[in-house]
Amino acid sequence: MQSESKASTARESKFPPHPPVKAESKPDVKDVKPVLPKPSEDLSFLVVKGPDSDAELRPPSPTAAKKAVIKQLYISVTEFVKRCLNGYFYGKGGYPKKIEARDEYTELARRFSHNFRNQEKAAFVAAGGKIEDLKFNAAMEERIKAAIDAHMEGQPLVQE
Repeated sequence: MQSESKASTARESKFPPHPPVKAESKPDVKDVKPVLPKPSEDLSFLVVKGPDSDAELRPPSPTAAKKAVIKQLYISVTEFVKRCLNGYFYGKGGYPKKIEARDEYTELARRFSHNFRNQEKAAFVAAGGKIEDLKFNAAMEERIKAAIDAHMEGQPLVQE
């Protein structure tokens, strides 16, 4: 056992002693306030170039604003169309069941959504409105619901 302790002492002596570690003061986390973008901020103006260059800032383009408005319209119209068709698919909420298969539901939802969003966008622009001001509203809901109800009125009931 003595030979082992001599060997470990010999190994320890080969290496220089570690310098004493000084305790450094660290910043208090409470003092650090992260700067995060607000959820409502549009960050589309940040354009990142390749790995060899820095990020470049530029103002948002008018087309980016239009695309965002159109995308929101498309989402709103699609969600409303699906809500209207759900009654006819499930046969609940006072609606008769008139859509039998999921494929039929999907095709109707796709067709109605595409038609209605294009019609609403064209009608808004024809009335002199700017795309940037286009928003899904109650009048659009009424027109879409009336058109879906008129279409489904002529469809036969699904036999369960």
